[in-house]
Parts: sequence; C-alpha cells; structure tokens
Amino acid sequence: MNRSERLNQELIFLSYRQEFHIKELMQEFNISKRTALRDVNSLEQLGLSIYVEPGRYGGYQIMQQQLWVPILLNSQEINALFFALKALSLLSATPL
Repeated sequence: MNRSERLNQELIFLSYRQEFHIKELMQEFNISKRTALRDVNSLEQLGLSIYVEPGRYGGYQIMQQQLWVPILLNSQEINALFFALKALSLLSATPL
C-alpha cells in the first residue's frame, strides 16, 4: 500500500473515532512509530483538526468530525457543471 492509499485508509479509520493512540495506527496499518507520526502530521496538513493529550496515557483527540471542505459555487459555475455532465453522458451514449 502506498502512502496516499494509507492516508486515505487512515482517514476512514479515524472518521469513526474521537480519540486514538499512535499504537493503534501502528497495529492497524502495520507501520513504524516514525511513519505513524509522519502520517498524523500529514493528516493535520490535510485539514484534520487534532488535539494532543500529553503524558504517559495521553493520545490524540479529533477536534471536529467534518473531514470534507464545503465547496461554494455561484450560479454560472453550477450551470457549467450541469451542462458538462450532460455533455459527458451524451458522449458516452454514442457508439464512437
């Protein structure tokens, strides 16, 4: 599994949790501690809000569960997307 696939799987794994430990990521994805720490850093850069609980029994807590960024489109952009999708559906129906 390459890095981008692993990060995607980690996002799915963490979407069902509010807190986690590095050991859980290490065991679930069979990765080293250093790789797990790099992955957590990458997930933060992708927009996942993580709060670190320091200490021996500390861990990571996910601050917000919304992983997707809302996309705001104006009416011209919506119309352009609609007609582009319609054109693609018509194009796929042609025998060429």
